[in-house]
Amino acid sequence: MFQGELRIDSQVPRGKGLKSSSAVGGAVLRAVAGALRQSRSPEELARLAADVAQEIGLSATGAYDDCLAALRGGLVLTDNSKRTVLRSPPFTPGLGVVLWVPSETHVPSVSFRERFQAEAGAGRAAVESARAGHWAEAMTLNTELVERIMGYDYRALRSELMAHGAAMCGVSGMGPALAALASEEHVDRVASRLPADRGEIRRIELRPRDGGSTENE
Repeated sequence: MFQGELRIDSQVPRGKGLKSSSAVGGAVLRAVAGALRQSRSPEELARLAADVAQEIGLSATGAYDDCLAALRGGLVLTDNSKRTVLRSPPFTPGLGVVLWVPSETHVPSVSFRERFQAEAGAGRAAVESARAGHWAEAMTLNTELVERIMGYDYRALRSELMAHGAAMCGVSGMGPALAALASEEHVDRVASRLPADRGEIRRIELRPRDGGSTENE
């Protein structure tokens, strides 16, 4: 019988599509494994975190991709139903991320399971683009799908960001947060086009870490 006390201090806001639950789930399991002096791979911890998230109804799929990306970093494309990695190419430095985080939140993805299942064809198109390495196209296709289902109207804003230097942009997770990736010289200009009166703006620098993972500066 083990007993412990868990305290969580996270700077990732909840219910915004920024993968707070996946990040916390992976961090807790890593901490538990460390306390028990067990060595567990990021893949194993991510599978466990995804299983828990799915079992308690926090995520419809378990979000294995989000869990693994939070633990290992880099670009991750997975089959969430099988908990396997389809692609994980090296992360290319030199891009910054600008986040726009509105005050609204979303409910757990299980509430939208049937609506996403009805759009399975659009989801497969986004996956095929990602498998081919067309990351910007995949992000756009996924964003258009999420916007339709969740009721976001970001098309004009996304066009504005692309016109001012964004390499790609789209809804983060199920939103309402919006993420834009841009080269370092364009980050400030992209950030200036976001409506500061309607949400918080965060600039994040991505840099390689162990195994190509990334961290929030």
